[in-house]
Amino acid sequence: PAGTARAGEGGRELPMTPDARTPAARAATRLTWAVTALLAAALAVAVWPGPLTSTGLQAGAVLTLGAALGGAPAVRPAPRLTAGLAALALLPWLYLLPLPAAGLADLGGHARYHAPGTWLGAGEPAWAPLSLAPFATWAVALDLLAPLAVFLAVRQLGPAHHVRLLGLLLALAVAQGLYGLLQFASASSGSAWLLAQGAHAGSATGSFTNRNHLALLLEMLVPLAVLLTLRPPAGQRPDAAAARQRALGYGAVAAFLLLCLLFTRSRTGITLALLGLVLALTLGAPRWRAGRALGVAGGLLLFALGVASVMGLAPVIARFSVDALLADARPRILTVTLEVLRAWWPLGSGPGTYALVMPPAQPVTLPDVVLNHAHNDYLEWLVETGAPGALLLSAALGAFWLQGYRVVRAARRAAANPLPLGAGLGLLLVAGHELVDYGLRIPLNQLVFAVLAGVFFAPPPARPPPRAPPGRPSSAPA
Repeated sequence: PAGTARAGEGGRELPMTPDARTPAARAATRLTWAVTALLAAALAVAVWPGPLTSTGLQAGAVLTLGAALGGAPAVRPAPRLTAGLAALALLPWLYLLPLPAAGLADLGGHARYHAPGTWLGAGEPAWAPLSLAPFATWAVALDLLAPLAVFLAVRQLGPAHHVRLLGLLLALAVAQGLYGLLQFASASSGSAWLLAQGAHAGSATGSFTNRNHLALLLEMLVPLAVLLTLRPPAGQRPDAAAARQRALGYGAVAAFLLLCLLFTRSRTGITLALLGLVLALTLGAPRWRAGRALGVAGGLLLFALGVASVMGLAPVIARFSVDALLADARPRILTVTLEVLRAWWPLGSGPGTYALVMPPAQPVTLPDVVLNHAHNDYLEWLVETGAPGALLLSAALGAFWLQGYRVVRAARRAAANPLPLGAGLGLLLVAGHELVDYGLRIPLNQLVFAVLAGVFFAPPPARPPPRAPPGRPSSAPA
């Protein structure tokens, strides 16, 4: 029957998967399949980028958003979280509202485009949007639909459906990593088979065109695989043999992800993955299992380094050389971006317009660099959205740290669910990676991030009513 529970550690009752025949369970199953379909559509965008696949992803996002918002919510909506999501969804549309063009000439960088005498022929229009490129802002507004739909859908699901979706993400990461290893092997053999071209040739990139985007996907799932090696998900208390099989399976996944990360040759990805490994073992392992945690860490690193040494670590090590670090153009791009940010403050140039406002500011010291991204998503967001975007960003970071405090406190219990902590650590690694890259602007990474955020911000399952002492009737309804 629905709501059945069985005894867990210390006699505590653990909620089991609800009966599939109940309306709530059927709605949860539909949402799970909708999120799975969106992940498949995002993978299609990565493999076959173009208007057809992008339109399919956006259409699926609208349907999933309707399913997530249409029925009775399975969890109580959080007012502050709802307000933040609504502000994020509406922000691009605000930059498309027509405003008096004469007033825009007094707003930072807009003066270059709306000053008197700028327009020739028919003259300056009387009204203009705040966005410098409305078509680019329109695209951002549509692209936000998919991650918002996934987040809202996943947050309404329970631990059983979270396990299925996160297992799907781990399988996706393993497939992408295997593809990347084949790319690296073909490069080592002198073949160009499956290789990405340009600056990322010779690195594992998977279905992406940038090694850092594959590294972001892999690194944000490493803590989850490590924690599942140490602890079972909520509601699962297998026997000793099944526990060993689970630990071996998830441990193998974690080791494989670390191995694939090495061959992306992403300096940030490798460093943050090791940080995620340390944080997962430190925060997720009970104190009485510290020795086991150290053994898991040593085994994972030895496996990854052992296989990597056989395949060839020289190209990976070369990425950490002094010459490679000095040749990185990110510091110079950062300097130019800060100048553009000051010029367009306080309202920004509009979501999606960074690549259009940078060419006039590009110095002659960067002749061979295409300034289409800031390689710092926080600064790029501020250039495009100004003070309103800064407020939203501050609210998002504050909500993350507050929820993280709750999750870390809950993780100290022996029977705690490891999924929220694993998802939160993955989000933390993404937040660090975006200081030097723009991987969250890739649809597949956006949706993986949204799944982790939905698990992280999902309310804990309701606890069963307390048991009455023997001989005394329970106050809970039958």
